[in-house]
Amino acid sequence: LLELEQECLDIYNKKVEKTRKYRAELQGTLAQAEAEIASLMSALGENVSFPRKEGSLKEQISTVKPVLEDLLMRKDLRWKEISETLTQITEISSNIAGNDYPVSSGPEVDDSDLTQRKLDELRAHLQDLRNEKAVRLQKVNSYVNAV
Repeated sequence: LLELEQECLDIYNKKVEKTRKYRAELQGTLAQAEAEIASLMSALGENVSFPRKEGSLKEQISTVKPVLEDLLMRKDLRWKEISETLTQITEISSNIAGNDYPVSSGPEVDDSDLTQRKLDELRAHLQDLRNEKAVRLQKVNSYVNAV
């Protein structure tokens, strides 16, 4: 009987330890997701609020997961917009400088600053370059017509 009792106690202790490890993993997953959300909000310059549920760890993770996925999608979209804008800036700058072939490597995008303000600044710079290119083309055309 004592041996059976000890065996039951060992099984119980193993299950308790397994549950503790699982809980620690869930807490780690939740903390990691919240840290990533904070990092993404900082990089995007956005403040996203999400309800922090009181409840089981699985419920809390299920609340945080859609917010994290949405922020990751926004980050990818913003990164692509900034990258495309930087590529256009590089191409036009290269044209203005008289280089026939722009630099083949893609532009470096700073993942820590993907704010809308940064994108707006880049777009304004791109527009300035487009205007400068148009003015230069007009001058060249007027010189060609004069000759």
